[in-house]
Amino acid sequence: MMTKEEISQKLRGAGLKDEEIEGAIADVMHIVLGKALGSFIESLPESTSEKMKGLSAEDLIKHIQDHKTELPELSAKEFERIYDETWDEYFQAMA
Repeated sequence: MMTKEEISQKLRGAGLKDEEIEGAIADVMHIVLGKALGSFIESLPESTSEKMKGLSAEDLIKHIQDHKTELPELSAKEFERIYDETWDEYFQAMA
C-alpha cells in the first residue's frame, strides 16, 4: 500500500502542482471507499445485499451501525487490494 508521500511524489511526477495534489488524493480516496463499500455489500447474502443497495448513504451507515454484529468484516487485505488497484488505475489513466 503506497503512502501519502509516495502518492504525492507520483502525482508531482505526473505533472500535478502541489495545490492540486490534496484534491486528487481526496477524489481517489472517495473512489476507493466507494469500491470498498461495494465489495462489502456484494459479500453479503443476497437478501441483505439487495436491501442495502436501495438505501441512501445516510440510511446505509445507520443500518451498518445498527447491525454491525450481524455483518461480516471487510478485511484489511481486501481494502488494501482495492486501494492499490484504484491507484494503479488512476496512474495508468494519467499516462
